[in-house]
Amino acid sequence: MCVVGCRAPGSKDPHDLWVNPKVELAKAKRFATGVLEHYNKRKKIKFELLDARPVTSIPEPRCCYTHINFTAKSSKEDSQEQLFFAEIYHCRKRRHPHGFIVTCCEPLCPDSAVGRNFRKPDGTSAVRKNADFAHCFACTETMLHPRGENYVAGHCNIPHVYEYVR
Repeated sequence: MCVVGCRAPGSKDPHDLWVNPKVELAKAKRFATGVLEHYNKRKKIKFELLDARPVTSIPEPRCCYTHINFTAKSSKEDSQEQLFFAEIYHCRKRRHPHGFIVTCCEPLCPDSAVGRNFRKPDGTSAVRKNADFAHCFACTETMLHPRGENYVAGHCNIPHVYEYVR
């Protein structure tokens, strides 16, 4: 059984990798649990993880970030399920016990589709040195984001720079 990073079943292309969905989901839940612990330390109202969605890992120069969407419910009685966006910076466990540092974690509003601009620079945002800080060009359209200046990775708008990110 393939775990991560092996060839897709029936594929002869060495670049066509297949990821085990169970392993991906376990990784997403581990990240979301750590992010929620971080979030709950700083807030009065505590949240409990309900579900995690597949993550997007974004290699940036000299580091790697991951974007995560997950749902959680607050400890308040009769609370609704809340969708969150989080970004983590991967580091060594010597630096942080989880192996990552939370750079952004916030609940999303119904109109929080801002920032999901899958590899399509539209020319409407302010651009500085090939970076558009209003959108994420690395994630697919299924990953919801808050306002672009709230997270670090995925802002490079050079065509095809995130082509290898799935």
